[in-house]
Order: sequence, then structure tokens, then C-alpha cells
Amino acid sequence: MTNRKKIKAILFDKDGTLIFMEQVWNPYYRQVLEDLSKISKISLAELALKSRFNLISNQAIKSSFLWTANSSQIIKYLSEISEISLNQVAAIAQKNYKNINYHNSSIKNIEKLFQNLARKIDFLGIATMDSIEQAKKATKSLKVDSYLTYYYGDNSVDNYALKPAPDMVYKFSEDINILPENILVIGDSWLDYEMAKSAEAQFVGVESGNVLKSEWQNLKIKSLRNISELENFLN
Repeated sequence: MTNRKKIKAILFDKDGTLIFMEQVWNPYYRQVLEDLSKISKISLAELALKSRFNLISNQAIKSSFLWTANSSQIIKYLSEISEISLNQVAAIAQKNYKNINYHNSSIKNIEKLFQNLARKIDFLGIATMDSIEQAKKATKSLKVDSYLTYYYGDNSVDNYALKPAPDMVYKFSEDINILPENILVIGDSWLDYEMAKSAEAQFVGVESGNVLKSEWQNLKIKSLRNISELENFLN
């Protein structure tokens, strides 16, 4: 259940919510696996099989580790399956991070959406399994960074657990001095939902990432096609 009158802050997931995850991360993972295969004894086909990445469709399977883990966990896992050191894998990941292009990877007029949200909602933040650095790069590319003051992610200096733990909601609540019940969490995955539920925050799902509309409906969870419908939902 959501009580729209009580919403004073919104905490957005990044991948699958602000951006269309497949457009950004599938090309990234494909290139990382190719780069690893060049210096590993393990073939590209075997690396793809172990990481559950389909080389024909160029897509990571949605239930795979690549979709559900945080960036540090993914680097550690790729190090294990490729039999390459953590430092080497991290270097390859970082090199390809720099080449990620977020342009045209989100809904149209997302900047206008955030302009309007900022007039209605006191605080806007990001909670991601990715690094804060990458989250800031994404929001800057989408031209919405000026509306987002609060970022919570994998490499934060704060000692909090990642999704599905409620810690990022609690930290956001503490930083803005607003109760979790007045925070709306918006995300595309069960991790986002469980985080919000554990923190007793409000939640709305989106159908632009991991979870289908029918899956949200099965648990009677309100969902939006994507965040373009957020304004109408709040009105």
C-alpha cells in the first residue's frame, strides 16, 4: 500500500528504473567477458556459460548473478570463474566502465520529469547496487544530477549493508530527517521491494527492468510501466 499524501522523499533505484538496464549493461558485460577471455585460460564460451550470459542474443539472463549482485561481488565472481586476479578483473571492469554511454538509455524527457518532481518532493536520492561514482556519472549524463543530492551505493564510505537490507533507506531517512514511512522507494527488482518493506517505507515497482507487470500484480504490488508514469501516480 502507498499513501501518496505522506510522501516527502523518493529513493530511486538506478539500473532498470532510471535507465533501461539492457541497453547499458549487456554491451558492457559482453565486452568485459571478451576482454577476460583474451588473458584467461577459460574460453569466452565457458565464461559466458558460467556467468549466464547468452552470446547469441548478447543478453545476461535476468535471474543471473550479473543482474542481481553488486559491482564488487560481480568482480569477485568473474575473478573466480576466469582464474584471473581480482586486480586484473577490476582493471578491466574499470576500463569498460569509462566507455559506458548512458545517452538515450532512459525514458524521453527524464530531465523534465525531475524538474517537476523537485517542485513537489522535498528530497530525491539514489540507492544502487552499483558504485556511487557510476551512479553520479549516469545521472549527470541524463542531466538530472542537479536534482539528486543523496547517493547510496556499493563503495560508500558509510558502513551499511546493500539491498535487500533496509540500511540504505535508513541512511536516507537519517540524512534528511524524515521517517521511512514518508519515503517512497521506486525500483524494478525484488531487492528494491524487500529493502523498502524491511524499512517500512512505501514502494512502487516499475516494469522496465527485472520484474514483469504480472509478477508485481501477483503480490498486489502497485507498479508503473516506467518512471514516466510517476507524476500521474503522485497527483
